[in-house]
Amino acid sequence: ATQERQDAMFSLVDEPLDLLVVIGGYNSSNTTHLQEIAVSRGIRSFHIDTPDRLDSTANTIEHKPLGDALTTEADFLPAGPVTVGITSGASTPDRAVEEVIEKLMRLSES
Repeated sequence: ATQERQDAMFSLVDEPLDLLVVIGGYNSSNTTHLQEIAVSRGIRSFHIDTPDRLDSTANTIEHKPLGDALTTEADFLPAGPVTVGITSGASTPDRAVEEVIEKLMRLSES
């Protein structure tokens, strides 16, 4: 499953993305590697461990930049049409991914 996620990530980062959300544990080497791929391609990315890090009412996200401590970014989702890539570590529950997608959709509608 880990290799499949990484292979899919290489396909995803070839798409024209405005930003990428990586979902999974901060101590997961698999998830961290997914974040590294995004960073290496110059894609604005946000690594979160749970959907709770995303506030769909305030357009803020608490995330862990590669090699840094947790930080909060306001107005992370730009106005207008935006293409967001979403990936997750192999052990991330599907429900967590679904919740992130739902929150992003709510944000894009406001």
